[in-house]
Amino acid sequence: MTIRERVDGPQSGKGNGYQERTIRRTYEDTFTLEFLAFHECISGEEHPKTSLLDARQDLDIMKMILQAGSQS
Repeated sequence: MTIRERVDGPQSGKGNGYQERTIRRTYEDTFTLEFLAFHECISGEEHPKTSLLDARQDLDIMKMILQAGSQS
């Protein structure tokens, strides 16, 4: 979760500062969480959120985006 808020600035103290913080549910980084989820899928403990058909359709969409970008 990302929190963005105005804070008192160092000179005027009138709320002209800005602060952004990222709060995570865990201390593990996102790569570790993704790797653990992958391990659960290949070990048979869980099913992937995305099916093979969904993954294929994602690749088709990316191909269309790249082709559209190269034509302009």
